[in-house]
Amino acid sequence: MGKKQAFQWDSMTMGTCYYPEHWDESLWESDLDRMLGVGISTIRIGEFAWNKFEPEEGRFTYDFLIGSWSCAKRRA
Repeated sequence: MGKKQAFQWDSMTMGTCYYPEHWDESLWESDLDRMLGVGISTIRIGEFAWNKFEPEEGRFTYDFLIGSWSCAKRRA
């Protein structure tokens, strides 16, 4: 425990959970702008969105995920 770490941090990354499936897509970019504005550079999405990925048993779609990734990429 008292041993010096091999990796030395030079910065801290701030992250948050974000659930874009609960918000109108027209709000995503402004939400991401606000997150970036307060120093959030990492988001976790999709962990509760299985109904978006598989709207019917055996039918999968990733449109929601691709859309939210595309939005985040434009803000980066």
